[in-house]
Amino acid sequence: MQPMKWEDDYPVIGEDKGGYGVPVSEYKKPDVNKEYPISYIQTSDDFKGNKLGLQWQWNANYKKDWYEMTGEGIKLYAVKNEEKTAVSDMANLLLQKWAFPEFTAECEIETENMKNGDIAGMVQLGMKYAALCVKKNDDRAEIVLVKGEQKFIDEIAHTKEENEAVSEKYSNIDKIYFRNTVMPCGKGKENETIWKSALYYSIDGVKYDKAYEDDAVAGRWVGVKHGVFCSHIGDDEGGYVKVNYFKYLGD
Repeated sequence: MQPMKWEDDYPVIGEDKGGYGVPVSEYKKPDVNKEYPISYIQTSDDFKGNKLGLQWQWNANYKKDWYEMTGEGIKLYAVKNEEKTAVSDMANLLLQKWAFPEFTAECEIETENMKNGDIAGMVQLGMKYAALCVKKNDDRAEIVLVKGEQKFIDEIAHTKEENEAVSEKYSNIDKIYFRNTVMPCGKGKENETIWKSALYYSIDGVKYDKAYEDDAVAGRWVGVKHGVFCSHIGDDEGGYVKVNYFKYLGD
């Protein structure tokens, strides 16, 4: 496959398959008469700088009051959302694309400043998505799994989402760890790779419990993304969480 070709004086990149564009998956590196070391895109982040790394993108046009770089982590403020708003439609998801075909990514989140009505955690976003979260109500916290699926009919998104509790309620959680593990698990009908994705949580950073596992489905126009978020449901003011790192293990 050519990386780019010209049609009617326009550059065409990728391949047309039934009206949907398919990017070039492999192409021989051109000879530039010099050897360069292998390099990778930015992935892990300890949020110790004064601005977000270039790997991060918000789910929609962001507002400055959604977050704060502290120099020792990033504060994610609980952005108000309607109770009926699906996680996939929340604007304040802080996301990055999957960087490798097989990996485990982990984040550490301080939750002591959450308020009643807040929900925060790790999200994996595609046409099929899941979020593993801490949800606080009545001054108690519980681990909740949110999973859903989006379909487009006549260019309009239709989302089906459900919530389930995956733990007993805690009187207090000061810190929590989440992991997203991804690995190839076979081939589909057209010989495309199928990826299995799982979400885990840990209270102590040592023992992890699996809360979710399913095939991953890419987004409509982009690949699967994952990241963190903090949201608030209710008329009162929300709190915030502090994400101390988001890292690919072994990176």
